[in-house]
Amino acid sequence: MSMTGPGETSTGTASLSDIKRALLDAKLTRQRAEAAERNRIAPVPRTGRLQVSDQQRHLWTLHQLAPGQPVYNVPFVLRLRGTLDTTALAGALRGLVARHEALRTRFGSEHGVPYQSVDDTPASWPLPVTDLSGLPDGERDDRSRALVESRARAPFDLENGPVFRTDLLRLAADDHLLVLCLHHIVTDGWSVGIVTRELAALYGSGDASLPELAVQPADHAAWQRRRLSGDGLRNQIDYWRTTLAGVPAIDFPTDRPR
Repeated sequence: MSMTGPGETSTGTASLSDIKRALLDAKLTRQRAEAAERNRIAPVPRTGRLQVSDQQRHLWTLHQLAPGQPVYNVPFVLRLRGTLDTTALAGALRGLVARHEALRTRFGSEHGVPYQSVDDTPASWPLPVTDLSGLPDGERDDRSRALVESRARAPFDLENGPVFRTDLLRLAADDHLLVLCLHHIVTDGWSVGIVTRELAALYGSGDASLPELAVQPADHAAWQRRRLSGDGLRNQIDYWRTTLAGVPAIDFPTDRPR
């Protein structure tokens, strides 16, 4: 009596269909792995001029149209109560800038095409302190509001930098306002929470408290350019042409002629 398992012939070897299925599975697995590797965001060399993302290109163009306007400034203020070590805070800000290349990036252009350059990690980070603690309460509040607004509305120079500004207002020995302002080309609403959490971690325990970042915005920009060029771009365009085929145009009323 011979015993055969599922998918085996009486000679104990796998059937031809099982072999074909196994080869097909292996081929599909290899193709998926190759596609994943092609789509992986990988670090790029930091030499020369680096590509910008489409989002950065858009914001750079808007900045050229109105360079002195604070429309794309992203300011936020942290109220710091209790004993404050300003030296440690400046060190934490320096650690934040060292960790995130975006905070030490400048945006130049050549023939109307923007590019980004990442500066080296600074040895220290400036934290100007304005002492308002000696003023009467009402005057101190008015002065602090005016200073916060002034810092928030000051224009950025994207070509020469920096794109990240920090100021500290001392209201009392145990009460401070930390004013942070970034240009939207290097930040968004989600990033504000990251900056706040990481700054607190760096102030409390230094650089060793946070894991190293695997990729940075310049790596994402290079990855995006690869995906939105050649066959990748044609596939995207073909998809939307097919998806939107036959969709009727909507004539929205406007409040003024184009």
